[in-house]
Amino acid sequence: MHELKIENIHVAYGKKAVLRGISLTVKKGEIVALIGPNGAGKSTLLKVIAGFLKPSHGQVWLDSNDLTPLATHERVGQGIAYFMQGGKVFHNLTVAENLEMGSATLSALERENGITAVLEFFTNLKNLLDRRAGLLSGGERQVLALAMVLIRRPQVLLADEPSVGLSPKLVHQLLEKIHELNRTWGTTILLVEQNIREALNIVHRAIALINGTAIAEIDEAARWLQGNALEKLFFGRIEHD
Repeated sequence: MHELKIENIHVAYGKKAVLRGISLTVKKGEIVALIGPNGAGKSTLLKVIAGFLKPSHGQVWLDSNDLTPLATHERVGQGIAYFMQGGKVFHNLTVAENLEMGSATLSALERENGITAVLEFFTNLKNLLDRRAGLLSGGERQVLALAMVLIRRPQVLLADEPSVGLSPKLVHQLLEKIHELNRTWGTTILLVEQNIREALNIVHRAIALINGTAIAEIDEAARWLQGNALEKLFFGRIEHD
């Protein structure tokens, strides 16, 4: 099924609690957004799922597989992909060489199929294969970084603010591409995105976090775009806390 399940996750940096017993489920084929103010714990939760941070308590499951004891590379092998904030590429290498690096541990056939698939999906990269990544525009670098993550055809994509630093037009284009990825490849996506209004237009569900706690969940995420629903949700809760 490729259902991602997080159970009672606790994380602290020193004495400061960052995640306080978060539990959530992302079903196969869903896009779920984590929204909330800075410091809510959104990116920390993605790092826990990807294996970069170990929780003090709680478990991460993919279907019936307990990923909690697994290292990051082992989780990649289970079908988890992590697109880190801002995207990462090798600036001194060409686009083609970056794609080779993204598929370095795959077999020759898997590499060929993976690169072919992402070039068919991100068609604008086809004309940039010989260009050094450092000479790409910000939007092109983000697309390349995402393509490198997707070469393995992951079952679950953890996307941590994929549009950071982009213009509003490019933000819209990139998030639409992520939406298309979900529709055409069936990739399950857990999304953290600073452009909340753009994000809520493409997701199936949204979960609101404040102070490391999930405070609300909505199936029709776009309803939070109506009136001042988001302001009431966050500022009302912050004032109450």
